[in-house]
Amino acid sequence: MIFVVDLILWQKTSPKLPSSNVNLTTPIITPTLTLEKLKVKYVIDGDTIILSDNSKVRYIGINSPEMEKNGKVECFAENAKNFNRQLVENQTVSLEKDISNKDKYGRLLRYVYLDGTLINEILISQGFAKTDLVPPDTKYASIFKQAQQEARQDNRGLWKECK
Repeated sequence: MIFVVDLILWQKTSPKLPSSNVNLTTPIITPTLTLEKLKVKYVIDGDTIILSDNSKVRYIGINSPEMEKNGKVECFAENAKNFNRQLVENQTVSLEKDISNKDKYGRLLRYVYLDGTLINEILISQGFAKTDLVPPDTKYASIFKQAQQEARQDNRGLWKECK
């Protein structure tokens, strides 16, 4: 509850948030497994974090704008990084594996939860990332697609700013 209140207060004062409201009241996905828990040491960008054990985690099923692609910062990349940072940096998160363990760059592939809320989904639903489904890791594909459709229809985040 404190997290939601803090997020709402941060949203009202932060110039980096999109104009849409963040709704974290009821997560669509609730993990049922006992998940690995680790503290987030550092946020690299909108879809990648470093954990307290120094492992690098790439969020499954999403792609946020890149901080540096061909020497340029993509539209809304700073916003995505800052939002992800506000959500998870210095927080203990739960990690859920799908099928694959790592990507071709050696990063762990995980669904990331904070207090039972799936951060991957929040980033999509608020327009800080797009759905990026890479088989075989598609456990929440329909939920991610629905979240993106709603974000796009409501003109949230990058859907508004990056035309």
